[in-house]
Amino acid sequence: MGLLFSQSKTEGQFGMTREHAIIQLCFVILLTFGLHTAASAKDQCDSIKLTAHPNDPPASWVNSDGKLVGASITLAEQLLTQMGVNFETVAFSTAGQAVQATLRGEVDMITALGMTLNRRPQFNYIQPAYYRKLVVVVVRKNEGFRLLSYDDLKIRRGTSGSSISFGQSDFGKLIGVEIATQQSVDIKDSFDKLLSGEVEYNLLYRTAAEAWITRNDLWNKVEMLPVLAGSNDYFMAWSRLSKCRNQKFLSEFTEALVNSNNVEAFAKLLSQYESVFVEEVVLERADSLRIE
Repeated sequence: MGLLFSQSKTEGQFGMTREHAIIQLCFVILLTFGLHTAASAKDQCDSIKLTAHPNDPPASWVNSDGKLVGASITLAEQLLTQMGVNFETVAFSTAGQAVQATLRGEVDMITALGMTLNRRPQFNYIQPAYYRKLVVVVVRKNEGFRLLSYDDLKIRRGTSGSSISFGQSDFGKLIGVEIATQQSVDIKDSFDKLLSGEVEYNLLYRTAAEAWITRNDLWNKVEMLPVLAGSNDYFMAWSRLSKCRNQKFLSEFTEALVNSNNVEAFAKLLSQYESVFVEEVVLERADSLRIE
C-alpha cells in the first residue's frame, strides 16, 4: 500500500495518525456532499405533474368524473410514492395535447409514450419499455379483407391518428411512407371517417379501439381483422424541461420501474383496471337508459 494507508508506530490506543485524520475528513466531506446532492434532487422534485393518453383503457383514460385513471397512472403513482414524491394528474382532451404539454414542460411526465427518431431527443425515455401495445385494423362490419401482407393495406384507403406513434418496427416505418394513411385528429375522427365510408380501415391500438367501440356501442357496425398489423413498445417519458430531469432522480425512478417489471406489477394493474372500465361503461349505459 502507499504511505497514506500505512499505520504510524507512534499512534496511541485512542489516538489517530495525521493520515487517518485526513482520510476521515475526506470521508465526511464526501458524505456531506452526497447527502446534499441527494437532498437537492429530492427538493427539486418534491412535487410533479403527470399525464397520459385520455382514451387508452385500461392503461389510462378520463373517467366520468373527469379524472385521469388507469393502470399506467397507478403504476406511476406507486413508483413516485416509493420515492417520496408528491404528484398530481393533468388530463387533456387528446393524446396529442398530452404529448405536446409534456414536450413544453407544462407537465413533468407522460406515463406511456412510443419512441420515434424524432421524439427520442425530445424526451427522457425510461428504459426498459414496460408496455407493449398491439396494432389492429378496424373495418366496417362485414367489409373485412384478407390481411396477408402490408400490400393489402397499401392498396386501400386508411386512417391513423396524427399523434399515434407506431415506433421503429418495420411496420412503423411504413406508416406515412408506403402505407399512406390519412391523419385523423383523434379516435372519434378516425371512426367518423370509417363509418362515413371516407376510408376502408383504421389503424389503431387494440386497447383504445376496443374501448371506443364498447363505450359507443359500435360492435354491430365495426369489427377488427383477426390478424394483427403490428406492435409497439411504450415507455414512461419525462420532459427534458422538467425540474426532475437530473440524472440521480431519473436513475432512482428507473430502478423503481425495473423492480416493478420484475414482479409484473403493470400486468396485474391492467387486469384490475379492465374490470373497472367495464363497470364504468355498464353504469354509463344504465344512466343513459334511465334518462331516455
